[in-house]
Amino acid sequence: MNSLMQENPQRCPYCGGSLDPRYYFCAHCGSSYRQADDRIFRPVPPSPPSLERKIVILARPGITLFTLLACTIIAFSILGLLLFGEERLDLVFYFESGALVTLTAIFALRHQSDIASLFTRMGIANRYFAMGIPLMATILWINFSYHEFLIHALGIDEATSITALFREAGVSPTGIIALVCLEPAIFEEIAFRGLLQEYLSRCVGEWKTCFGVAFLFMLLHFSVLSMPYLFLVGFFLCWIRNKTQSIYPSMIFHFLHNFGVVAAGG
Repeated sequence: MNSLMQENPQRCPYCGGSLDPRYYFCAHCGSSYRQADDRIFRPVPPSPPSLERKIVILARPGITLFTLLACTIIAFSILGLLLFGEERLDLVFYFESGALVTLTAIFALRHQSDIASLFTRMGIANRYFAMGIPLMATILWINFSYHEFLIHALGIDEATSITALFREAGVSPTGIIALVCLEPAIFEEIAFRGLLQEYLSRCVGEWKTCFGVAFLFMLLHFSVLSMPYLFLVGFFLCWIRNKTQSIYPSMIFHFLHNFGVVAAGG
């Protein structure tokens, strides 16, 4: 019995439940954690958990974070409008962003052990980082072309951008870069490519995880017209994070993307 306990992990890698060394599967979720062995008593295992059940068990912190982020955006946007009014949308943005940064920081600290490995390597020497440079340039070109089409096809006013609102409010160029480029590049990446991608990857494969996180990234921006483009950006950032196994490349590309958009907007 002692040798069996030494040969096998103490906790299920899928649900975290305690393992009985007599069984080759977890009695809590039914997942096999090693090959069946004739020396071990082998009753019929319970049915493997469904994908939905795995997500509930393994990705619960990520799904909780996403839900809280969505609720925070809605609640603090409404509260900010009530406090500052539509004529000070820049203050509404500060108010909302402060809440999102605080929430993300709390979750990152609470679950730092799950994403700590993403901060141990830079990832910029990885060949996929080099591949990402022309890909990001292509994505930016798609961005400009797509939104130029929307402006002309739908008659959208270019002055409604968040950058224009900051300029009208007297925010300096440095402040705009910090708020529109740096802050999202750090905290959105920690939330999506850090926590969400980490937890969903425990339930499904690489590509399904990228699709899932990109979809949630798209939804949380609450921009119907930009949904196709936001999905593309989110998928690219998930891909680069996965290939480099580091959070820094996705942060860098996120910053460069937003900086390119701000610079193109004057």
